[in-house]
Amino acid sequence: MPKMTREEIESKIEEAKRQVPVGSRWVHYKHPDKDHVYIVTDGEKVIVHYKPFYYEVAQVEFSRTLEEWLEMVSSPSGSVPRFKRYTEPL
Repeated sequence: MPKMTREEIESKIEEAKRQVPVGSRWVHYKHPDKDHVYIVTDGEKVIVHYKPFYYEVAQVEFSRTLEEWLEMVSSPSGSVPRFKRYTEPL
């Protein structure tokens, strides 16, 4: 794959921000009572970088590609989004 230009990278990041807005809160399908925050970063792939609130003290952070973040996964209740946007107030 040829290297992306700066404009292509910026365009990819802007599209990712529309899909997963910076600062929004999400819930992981395995932990519906646990919220996550994230930052979209770049590289060859767009990465969603997030910190689960339940690890706040330990300062544990994780990263997933945008594709993984938005994908559907199998669960006991069927196919569900890996992360679902949390819309309730704090």
